[in-house]
Amino acid sequence: MEALGCESESNAPQLRRISLGGPARPVAFPTNFASKAHVLAPALGKTSASAVVEGFERAFYDSDVEVVNRGPDFLEFKVGIEDRLTRAFPHPFTRRPPWAFALISGGMLSVTEQAGVYRVSAELRTSTIPLLRFLPFAIGALVIPVPGVFARLGAGIGVGLVFNAITYVVAKWQFGQWLQQTGSKITSDLTRAA
Repeated sequence: MEALGCESESNAPQLRRISLGGPARPVAFPTNFASKAHVLAPALGKTSASAVVEGFERAFYDSDVEVVNRGPDFLEFKVGIEDRLTRAFPHPFTRRPPWAFALISGGMLSVTEQAGVYRVSAELRTSTIPLLRFLPFAIGALVIPVPGVFARLGAGIGVGLVFNAITYVVAKWQFGQWLQQTGSKITSDLTRAA
């Protein structure tokens, strides 16, 4: 088995989790982040990691997020660009609650169990719509009234970095809130079912 690169001693097929981040870029604005939550298992119930994953899968479908791959203790998801644009620029007369996936393009959620507590970890990618990434740089370079090409370039870089940093922090906060709330809901659902 070791000649094939398998680390497991069992003969059962193993699912291999591949990080969605791709190869590391040496100089780039951070576009990946992690978020964590926990789900408490009922004291006398027979809960498994797959039941917790099913709860998150239902929550993803309820939020119009596509689940791409699912295993017994993980799932991968993506948020389509049309969904993000529709939610980012809604009809002016509709009132919608904030959507936790507006600034996220996809990720992977995994569940591990430790002494009756299911730890949920999510590795996420922020939205990479090129126009939204570079628009602040252009606005900063064109609008800020500073003389000189290098000063305008510096202003554009400054505005772009601040805008992208705010986007990154808001995406991390929104998804973290959603993950905590969904984890609490799954805890109460598992308790009721036990």
